[in-house]
Amino acid sequence: MGIDFITFLIKERERKRIENAGGFIEFRGVDRLQGILSVSRAFGDTALKQLSVLTAQPDIVRIDLNEVSLQFILVASDGFWDVLTSDEAVHLARSFLRVSSNQWNKVAEYLVRKALKLGSDDNISLLFIRLF
Repeated sequence: MGIDFITFLIKERERKRIENAGGFIEFRGVDRLQGILSVSRAFGDTALKQLSVLTAQPDIVRIDLNEVSLQFILVASDGFWDVLTSDEAVHLARSFLRVSSNQWNKVAEYLVRKALKLGSDDNISLLFIRLF
């Protein structure tokens, strides 16, 4: 099973959870919960939590790294995902690594700066984890 298929399954499971709670996902450049928020699990945003469509409960997925080929894991806040899709973020990270002679320690800063250049007006937290 490829990582793209795993991502698809997770998205579909989350979409069903949201719809069962009476919510909806609307695409506006990126998928948005209730047409507003680009994440469906978060701290804060109490108005959406009252509707039970947003939760702070973590969604834990176990992936056997021996079964997939991954170079890195990218975890970011909605301030980042508001302006970039996961495909765009992966492409930017790989391109940066190619032209920077694999400066792994600089990727997170590059991606945050790129999101700001693209107009993110929210705070941004980003973890870029290199896998060996």
